Amino acid sequence: MGLARARARARVLAPGRQHSARRVLLVGALAAGLVAGGGVAWAAWTATGVAAGPEALTSGTLRMSVDGSLDLTVTPAWPGSGSAGAVTVTNTGDASFTLTAAPAASGTLAPYVLTAVGYGAVASGTACTGGSSTPPLLGPAEAVTVCVAARLAPATPSALQGGSADVSVRLDAAQSGEGLP
Repeated sequence: MGLARARARARVLAPGRQHSARRVLLVGALAAGLVAGGGVAWAAWTATGVAAGPEALTSGTLRMSVDGSLDLTVTPAWPGSGSAGAVTVTNTGDASFTLTAAPAASGTLAPYVLTAVGYGAVASGTACTGGSSTPPLLGPAEAVTVCVAARLAPATPSALQGGSADVSVRLDAAQSGEGLP
């Protein structure tokens, strides 16, 4: 019905204006078609393929061996004196782990005992040379030298003469988390 009215108007217009009326009619018809169709275009995409299945979970064994011993004896001890030692730690399990060494002092001189750890370092006199202070990730069958140095702080009070300290080193293996989300 709206289309018939538009045609009727086009005939009433002057001959030069009929082309404009046709354009208006065409644009109006196009707009009516878009409104009637909702003006929404849609498309659907499909893909074919095989979905990956879940990965199998397996357990691992954390195991390490320590070759050597740390003898951090300093006798006689004076402020600034110390010693260093190294052991070799090997991952004998089948899971990777991060190795950390945590030295701790006990005894009357404990607050004045300074310690340092070097992974891949060499014990040289009273210090660890080379290596890194960053705990390493050891894969199965990998090994690293762990050097520990202990010395008496230069500011140790002379009133503590005759005191003693024991240094123990705790080695920890923590599963690395490789492959975890």
